[in-house]
Amino acid sequence: MFSNFYRMFFGVLSKHFLFYFLIIFSVSSGSIQKIQSLDEIVSLDSTKEHGWEITLQKIDPVAFSDSYLKGQKNSNIQLEAYEAPGVYILPEESIQTAFIVKKFIAPKNWKGSGLAVRLGTLTDKDKTYLNGTLIGETGDMNSTLPQAYDKIRIYQIPNGLIRKDEVNILIIEVKKYFQKEIGIEQDKTAIGDSLLIQKELLETEYIKILLLMIYTTAGVYFLFLYLRRRADRENLYYGLFTILLVLYQFLRNQIKYDLGIEFIYMKKLEYMVLATLVPLFANFIRLYFKYPKTTILKVLDGLYVSFAIFYFFLIM
Repeated sequence: MFSNFYRMFFGVLSKHFLFYFLIIFSVSSGSIQKIQSLDEIVSLDSTKEHGWEITLQKIDPVAFSDSYLKGQKNSNIQLEAYEAPGVYILPEESIQTAFIVKKFIAPKNWKGSGLAVRLGTLTDKDKTYLNGTLIGETGDMNSTLPQAYDKIRIYQIPNGLIRKDEVNILIIEVKKYFQKEIGIEQDKTAIGDSLLIQKELLETEYIKILLLMIYTTAGVYFLFLYLRRRADRENLYYGLFTILLVLYQFLRNQIKYDLGIEFIYMKKLEYMVLATLVPLFANFIRLYFKYPKTTILKVLDGLYVSFAIFYFFLIM
């Protein structure tokens, strides 16, 4: 008798708890972020208080934004909570495009003359709209090749586009490259003074470049040691490993986009270098500790070289 009573009691309690939890979660995930100041960099990342939304239904960003800002709700479009940054797993591989939505209330005034939005790395191509106006796009939506899935997007916001002390809506049309992954994959999302946003990104990337220059000096030094003493082949392998490691890290840096080289060729080179790093370091360890070169090591070296050749001919 008592067991049935407790079972009924906890059953009813759990149902009520689940009901209120779903209500609270739906309200918090769909709540609108209120920004206090745009004179600094303000994070737009998802939190418990506010978040992003996503839909796989085809929408017109201009018409959808216009109707939303006029207070007209479109019940045909189903938006679900999306945590940004983060990878959204598509239910089907046939789905190519998703629309990511962010709503926020801008402050009444700010001192900065220009604003920008940082959207992290999007997989892969995108068109970004603010209040129905296209503010930036990256990649060719009609291309089947990868365009810029590791590029951090920073788009300038035209003066007068943001509605002061009112709701604003940001819509990102994203077309995937990977089979079932889409969205704002890495980095962070933010809005604020354009100079501060650009400065933050460039400072980080140029510090990395400075460190790479130090590693380059070390690599050249070991290559110079090898030229002085050809018998010490471990210096050759370590020098080459260091130089290629610098090249690999540079190809992971945002500054590479200033070179104007097509994305697919930079990615091919990146993967080729990555496949070459392993045998170089393995041979350095072998020579430094005087290990014999066994048949297994020869086979592994051949495999990694084959990987590098494969990436060279691979159409990504």
